[in-house]
Amino acid sequence: MGDHNPPIIQSTAIISDGENSINATAIVGVDLEQKGMQTAQQFGAASSYGKKYALGNLFLIDDTADADSTTGQSKAVQLVNKVKPVITKEQFNQAIKYVENGGSIRSIENKYHMSIDQLKLLKSKKQNG
Repeated sequence: MGDHNPPIIQSTAIISDGENSINATAIVGVDLEQKGMQTAQQFGAASSYGKKYALGNLFLIDDTADADSTTGQSKAVQLVNKVKPVITKEQFNQAIKYVENGGSIRSIENKYHMSIDQLKLLKSKKQNG
């Protein structure tokens, strides 16, 4: 790619139930030195990669069979935010016990995606415990 910094495209995929949302982002460099492509095609290809990887990460899809991931032909740089899993009922019940025994709500927030109501309930257990 030479000694210059390539242009960057950021793609964000969001899923929401109207109240809560989860998102995943992919940041992709545009390869301006890719032979046989005009500039618009280079940006279009990078944009397509960004969308694909953002959606793949949002839905936790591992696409290791992707030809571009193994051939080394794509020079796009991909930096992806990991998506936190939604807390299950069993995990939430364990989280309540953890918080009641003095555990950190922040550590649970860092590990799992919770609804606002679940977070309020955890905070009430912390105050009462």
